[in-house]
Amino acid sequence: MQQKTSHSPEDAVLSVEDLTTEFATSHGTLRAVDAVSLQVRRGEILGIVGESGSGKSVTGYSIMGLIDRPGAITGGRIMLNGVDLRQIGEEGLRQVRGHRIAMVFQDPMSSLHPMLTIGAQMVDAALAHRPIGRRQARMEARDVLARVGIPSPEERMRSYPHELSGGMRQRVSIAIALLNRPEVIIADEPTTGLDVTIQAQILYEVQKLVAETGTAVIWITHDLSIVAGLADRAAVMYAGRIVEQGTIADVIERPAHPYTAGLLASVPHRNRDMRKLPQIPGSIGNAHSIPGCRFAPRCGFVKPACEARPAFDEVAPGHRAACIVAGRFAQQLAEAAHG
Repeated sequence: MQQKTSHSPEDAVLSVEDLTTEFATSHGTLRAVDAVSLQVRRGEILGIVGESGSGKSVTGYSIMGLIDRPGAITGGRIMLNGVDLRQIGEEGLRQVRGHRIAMVFQDPMSSLHPMLTIGAQMVDAALAHRPIGRRQARMEARDVLARVGIPSPEERMRSYPHELSGGMRQRVSIAIALLNRPEVIIADEPTTGLDVTIQAQILYEVQKLVAETGTAVIWITHDLSIVAGLADRAAVMYAGRIVEQGTIADVIERPAHPYTAGLLASVPHRNRDMRKLPQIPGSIGNAHSIPGCRFAPRCGFVKPACEARPAFDEVAPGHRAACIVAGRFAQQLAEAAHG
């Protein structure tokens, strides 16, 4: 079901260029997203992967224009089919959100009204963005619930969120995101905490829907194994920066950054010899304040040159990494990742 694409960057539905988001703190300014650039094309799933604190969720919220004080987007462009979302104002963003670009949150209860039935919320979401009648909106809501694998959708529309299981609520959230046929969906760890069987079902439904509708998806997660089975391409983030980006085959089979290799080595099913799982030493901590390579304090390949910010260079066609040893030691890193 996974759909592979070979289009050029010019075909991108969403193109993020040098996105920078900062937060004012008692210790100074924290640059949570530091000059991030990425693209996602129609019918493509891009996975953004990283530990907690890597900036992946803030990237998603920034794209949606959902950064509140003390945070602010301070640089870059967010181009949705040629329109810079940073230039259309709050009213313009309200019209775009939920219609042309939608978000699925980790906790579905944060986006579902506890006092309204599922049907009422979906009908309101459809009427808010399109000039259709209530009856048509209800029919479309029922159809999209069925599309995401919810049994007896007419009955579920009469349910309140608390009457549904966690997996069912997450499917409803995905259905609401799909309701207005958006060009892009941003999913922020939507399967975290769910039973693995339910998780697998949701991932399957997402892949099927992308293939059927052509919607572009950005899937944010800390779990590389999810991205490996779901996405077409992956962007690995660390301390606010993308450190590696490429096709799934490139990133999983030929990692070119020590951080990516460390994440891969810690995936249980890759630990063939049942050894104790290796861990990346240390934590992200205050890495956002490091001017050079932010992974250097945890890296086994660190060199004096890492005191400068590494260039995001191409190590193979369409495969980039921000590491001075990426090209030279890519094979060594791949061997380490596969144990």
